[in-house]
Amino acid sequence: MKHTLRLRPGNYVHLDTYTKGVHPLYPVAAIGIIGMLVIGCILSLKMHQASSNPGTVCPTDRSEYYGPGC
Repeated sequence: MKHTLRLRPGNYVHLDTYTKGVHPLYPVAAIGIIGMLVIGCILSLKMHQASSNPGTVCPTDRSEYYGPGC
């Protein structure tokens, strides 16, 4: 942001504010880490759903088939 200071009539000083920018790697790294966390959560939810609901039909004619998977 530029500022202009008037010292006296006809004499002005122009000042610029200096700010240090963000390193370009920080936003990329933050997006990557958040993306990995989201993908990890999605994969763990899918694995949990697959283990709780195997989707196979268990035979009912024998008693040893009535285990935790059926």
